[in-house]
Amino acid sequence: MNVALPAEARAIQHTHAGLVSRVAAASVDLAFVSVAVGGVVLARSVWRYFFGGSNVIELQWPSQLTLAALGGVVLCLYLTWGWARTGRTLGKRVLGLALTRITGERVGWPIAALRAISYVVFPLGLLWSGISTSNRSLQDLVFRTAVVYDWRGARRAGREARPA
Repeated sequence: MNVALPAEARAIQHTHAGLVSRVAAASVDLAFVSVAVGGVVLARSVWRYFFGGSNVIELQWPSQLTLAALGGVVLCLYLTWGWARTGRTLGKRVLGLALTRITGERVGWPIAALRAISYVVFPLGLLWSGISTSNRSLQDLVFRTAVVYDWRGARRAGREARPA
């Protein structure tokens, strides 16, 4: 099914996404990962009930440090997988964004992994896109990437967008 993009969307298709779009996508991703980590805690509790000799299902949250580390690892893996495979995470898909190299090509696994680690360790780097004239975060500048509006997903396979 080929749905035509509105003129307003066509005008900014494949241009660098702004801070609001990027923060909204990051919020969706963070919510998704938070639910996933909560699911791990729940699964662990259910496992202990069935196989650990516990008589009740009791949610036993790990320490804050352990929870933060688990969340960071899951977020890094999630971001790396999404960015390297399609240039998109759930948040980017919902907002119509894609991560690409500045040349428009797909981001490879090593760059996706390093960018994900830097994103988790230094999330404030995203705010640089709000003052940058090119709407690029510090991570984008370091790893030569760009987050662009891409509603059709033409760049997810590393190819340029085709005219409609």
